[in-house]
Amino acid sequence: MKTTIHANERPMQRHRPAGRAHEFPHRPLRLHTSADAILRGMTKPVKWFGPELERFVADMVNLMHRHDGIGLSAPQVGSNLRILVADIGDGPLCLVNPWLHEIALRVRGRETCLSLPGVERQVKR
Repeated sequence: MKTTIHANERPMQRHRPAGRAHEFPHRPLRLHTSADAILRGMTKPVKWFGPELERFVADMVNLMHRHDGIGLSAPQVGSNLRILVADIGDGPLCLVNPWLHEIALRVRGRETCLSLPGVERQVKR
């Protein structure tokens, strides 16, 4: 089954912190690898969108580009927030509070992960 991602349908409110300060890692951001527990934990939804979250997303995009990646999630940089950035050639895209919806199409392709350096696998989605 192919998976599509939809944004949270509830409107975001501005000018409030995205979460507690501990949800944003210290700058500059660093990549966490497979040994780090944060990659196996549950994420939390973002409840507020403001300048601190905007800076965090911009830092994520910069880190992803520095490592020649096409996607990066917040846990990969030490945050437990539900955020994903991606750039597949049309410019950066940020998904906040995405959710997955299954459809009947399956695709297969080679994938890599910035948190698993040197690992490449065939993945069916």
